[in-house]
Amino acid sequence: MKTSVTWRGQVPAWQCDADGRWNPRFAAGALDDANRVAAAIGGSPGSLDMHIDPAALPSAGELLRVESRLDGGMLVHELKNATGGATLASARTVCDGALDEAALAASPGTVAGPLGLVNAWECDVMRHMNVQFYTGRLTESEAFFAASLGRERPLLRPVEHRFRYLGEMRAGDVAVAEAGKLAADADRMTLRVELRNGAGGGTASMESDLRFCSAKGEPMPIPAAMRAALDRLQAVVPARPVWSAGDWFPDPGTLARMTVLGRQEVLPWEVDHTGVMPPRFLFARMASSVPFLLAAMGLERSYMTRNGFGRAAVGYRLRYLRWPREGDCLELRSGVGEVTAKSWRFRHGFVDIADGALVCAVEAVIVLFSMTERRSVALPDDIRTRAENISI
Repeated sequence: MKTSVTWRGQVPAWQCDADGRWNPRFAAGALDDANRVAAAIGGSPGSLDMHIDPAALPSAGELLRVESRLDGGMLVHELKNATGGATLASARTVCDGALDEAALAASPGTVAGPLGLVNAWECDVMRHMNVQFYTGRLTESEAFFAASLGRERPLLRPVEHRFRYLGEMRAGDVAVAEAGKLAADADRMTLRVELRNGAGGGTASMESDLRFCSAKGEPMPIPAAMRAALDRLQAVVPARPVWSAGDWFPDPGTLARMTVLGRQEVLPWEVDHTGVMPPRFLFARMASSVPFLLAAMGLERSYMTRNGFGRAAVGYRLRYLRWPREGDCLELRSGVGEVTAKSWRFRHGFVDIADGALVCAVEAVIVLFSMTERRSVALPDDIRTRAENISI
């Protein structure tokens, strides 16, 4: 009986209860996502009869998948450990139709990453998936790729992330990720991750420079078995690099001129199963602070609404110098960088308040776009002038 994979993901720490296990509501959400993905690829499922034993659910960091199959007019979903294969929960519903996973399969030479629906709560005021959730899918892709190399599980710490956004993902779209090797050396590897809409078409290309670390977070050589598995993988050859927009990095003088847009403590629910704050929450802090920069440029919400404008990032580059832990206090410093006729740059620096050290440097390329036509437009002259006047 043919089985189709209709959901893949990693358990985030913030979805776990006090006992360290995945909260059942999120397991139910994964099964419901799988049910709706099945509908998108050929089935016509109805409401679910779920069987979830909270004691069987996994802890943070575990990789999971949902396998779906037709069985006597019923559509059956099984939530499984992606590496061991044990069934953790299940659901079933009446269904007529046939499942065809071909559209959701990974390309030859790559490893299948997270698969699931874009949720409404992942979309921002621009009505598309916010950048922080692209980042979440990227880090999950890193974990799935590492798991494909063998049973050893050293820590992976990103040194740099690069993003190019090629299209929009909206609520209800099926997001499919796959990862391939770009390069590897003694203690690092570089991955290329492609995120696409299950209905067809690429929406983002992402690259990760990853360092292998010991349980204490110290750099270590890639374990021999994993290195052998890496060497056997053919490197992907992308048509173009993800980031080609320069090599900005703030010197102390530039950092001092940037505007402080926020100070926050790293909260317990913001750290992952390895004890550090993952990139997604850095993106969340930038996203909540960006409206202040927009207002300084003259792009406050009322102006945008009146003129039918939106804005979107088309590229990001993040360089990580250290990883924040629970209780660390971070200061976000930001400013406007290079301004052109159709784009501008936001530049950010996360600083550890305790010692003033730079934690992460970020540059983003942003465009203005028409909310009706969903395409980029030129910056109005007055907006461009204001942006140039406040650039750092």
